[in-house]
Amino acid sequence: MSEARLIRTKAWFALAGASLALASVPAAAEWNADAVKTFGGSYAADCADAASLHLKVDAGGLTVEKKGRTISAPAPDPAFSYLGPSPPPTFQAALLAQARGGGEVVALVHRDAQGRFVELGLEPRTAASFGLRANESPRLRDCDTGRRGRDGAAAVAASQEAARDRVAAAAASPLAEPEFKRLYRQALGSRVNVAWLAGMAGPGTPQKSLRIGDTEYVQMAFCKAHDCGDNNAVLLYARSAGKLYGLVFEGGRNRTLIGQPPPPVASQLDRLWRAEWRGGR
Repeated sequence: MSEARLIRTKAWFALAGASLALASVPAAAEWNADAVKTFGGSYAADCADAASLHLKVDAGGLTVEKKGRTISAPAPDPAFSYLGPSPPPTFQAALLAQARGGGEVVALVHRDAQGRFVELGLEPRTAASFGLRANESPRLRDCDTGRRGRDGAAAVAASQEAARDRVAAAAASPLAEPEFKRLYRQALGSRVNVAWLAGMAGPGTPQKSLRIGDTEYVQMAFCKAHDCGDNNAVLLYARSAGKLYGLVFEGGRNRTLIGQPPPPVASQLDRLWRAEWRGGR
């Protein structure tokens, strides 16, 4: 198990009470026929071995079985944001349930090129009763071979579409233009090592045309993902003149002009920054 996965698994139980209360999406929390159809089935470490660890997901909830040892957890809550805003691309949902007799059961449903699988999380005492180490999260594959094939094909198609989207986004980025990239990196100077600035990967606003004096500029504004209020930037790029200037706001307090803009451009950058990021104030 990777270190990141081990840390995440440990966090399941440290935060289990809060997770059960907060992580589920209210509209999808009911364990209804649609949820059963989407996530139901039989999952196992080895589908051909009746003695291996099995998980059954059906209308009754979750049932974990191995060599005659069984626990059941009724009516799980599907939680689609359980792994935060940037989950692994394989992640589908977390099924969160309270086992009869105590103890949480967490089933993370994933889908990859081999089909659907579940990462199963059990509390240490319950895990030990199934022969599992504390914080171990065994991977159980879908035992429905037909669905596994369909899911695998769908996962491959989704991965290919995501790759095409990434290529398209990269091509649409101003950084795809060699001259812009050269001027921008030059203007950034030592800030070229600040990831959100160098990559321009955060949210942005549509580009606009703007004339200052005799020069036509393209105005761009973007920010650091999930932290736009405290980390953002406005740029002015004159393609024909080979000039690029900007105003960078970092850490919620530092405003810095980049590219050594002349006074009229510096004044415009200040006005544009206030319009984009402070409502004109």
